[in-house]
Amino acid sequence: MGNTYEHLFSPIKIGNRLTLKNRFSVAAMGTGDMGGTRGEYRDNTIEYYLERARGGFGLIVLGSVIVDMETDKPNLIDGVVPPSYAPGKWRERACRLVERIHYYGAKTFMQIGFGHGRMRPGQKAPSPIPRYADPSEITGVLTAEEIETKIGYMIKTAKMAKEAGFDGVEVHAMHWGYLLDQMAMEISNQRDDEYGGTLEKRLTCARKIVEGIKAECGQDFPVAMRMGMKSYIKGFNQASIDGTEEAGRTIEEAVEIAKLLERFGYDMLDVNSGIYDSFYYCVAPAYIPKGYNLYLSKRLKEAVSIPVFTAGRMDDPNLCEEAVRNNETDGVALGRASLADPYYVKKLQMGRPEKIRPCIACGNCMASAFNKGSATCTVNPQGMKEGLYGMTKAVQPKHVVVVGGGVCGMEAARNAAARGHEVELLERADKLGGRLFDAGVHSFKGSIRALNEWYIGELKDLGVRVRMNTEATPELL
Repeated sequence: MGNTYEHLFSPIKIGNRLTLKNRFSVAAMGTGDMGGTRGEYRDNTIEYYLERARGGFGLIVLGSVIVDMETDKPNLIDGVVPPSYAPGKWRERACRLVERIHYYGAKTFMQIGFGHGRMRPGQKAPSPIPRYADPSEITGVLTAEEIETKIGYMIKTAKMAKEAGFDGVEVHAMHWGYLLDQMAMEISNQRDDEYGGTLEKRLTCARKIVEGIKAECGQDFPVAMRMGMKSYIKGFNQASIDGTEEAGRTIEEAVEIAKLLERFGYDMLDVNSGIYDSFYYCVAPAYIPKGYNLYLSKRLKEAVSIPVFTAGRMDDPNLCEEAVRNNETDGVALGRASLADPYYVKKLQMGRPEKIRPCIACGNCMASAFNKGSATCTVNPQGMKEGLYGMTKAVQPKHVVVVGGGVCGMEAARNAAARGHEVELLERADKLGGRLFDAGVHSFKGSIRALNEWYIGELKDLGVRVRMNTEATPELL
């Protein structure tokens, strides 16, 4: 069996009464077309989350929904529709989603969004500051009344979540430079009213949100905060690659924020780093090491007693087991890795970590969500399309020949064999992988090489007959 990952598979308590069966969570991701025309969860969205519940995750955090119907008026035709727009329809689908997730022993949090501020054209911020990616535009400023309206919608939507059966909510978000992050950071908040000034006053929104939710939903209803521990910026639209000359949030300030959030009543911190201005820390590419946020989360763990879950290339189970054992974190939030393989956790439980399909940290999921309106995964074609392209057994098995042992040929052979066909794969070179060898040549592209090894292992397990040219010349490779 090898490593049994006893710490990762131990239960953990969130708040007063909620217990997760293990330390793995599906991190909230902006997957695009999550909601329908009235804000209800789509069938395909439900299937996406259910597949990860079947895959063994202890906690599933849904992608953020914007809740404000007034201050940042939603685009009800082309944009994200808040749950308050059609609460009856939203509740019907939400109840179905939660009930089915619970069937597999997983818990689920709804992530409720405070707003975007400088991150979106036309939206107001705490103070007049440069718009993200367009510093020529200066934002408008939220009034105190508008802030109170937004807080009210957060509380209202949390109550809707509880009534639909959700196990808790996660506040979106004091990370990635979103509006609540802007409220908390001195660089973006120069207000002189109750929402600005000292650090504690800049956290007034975060305090009022959790106090209001607890008043409406009860003290036992868990509330988590999605939080960034370091900004990695030298200024607006100016990244700091190595984190020096920090103009945003430092880890020292993050520790103080964590202490205050615990005092306010938050039950859990879900942490990462970076903001849009330094996006390679938000969605780290392959050249940033796995577990790169652990040295930061360890500082928070030393300062608070509430659970801390860490995100950011946490798809190395051995590293994560050691991190939980050494109190660097309490749990693991997997975003892209859970998209690449929804059965990540189940495969570890089976003692077969080599069966986990590797995430290659390419960022295609986020790019497609932003540019096409729906997340797609480079290594998992079924990701976010489980209801459309689910694997089914062939009614009449056939003899299938696949020509070419590159990544496309291996994927075609794998799918055909998984459906029950007798498959033969022909490759003119003396090894499988094709362009994966070129793509994985650099030392930091280990995930590309791991993907090729995963394909070879899958083909072997599925009984695919592979014929290669054992006398291939270099020109053929």
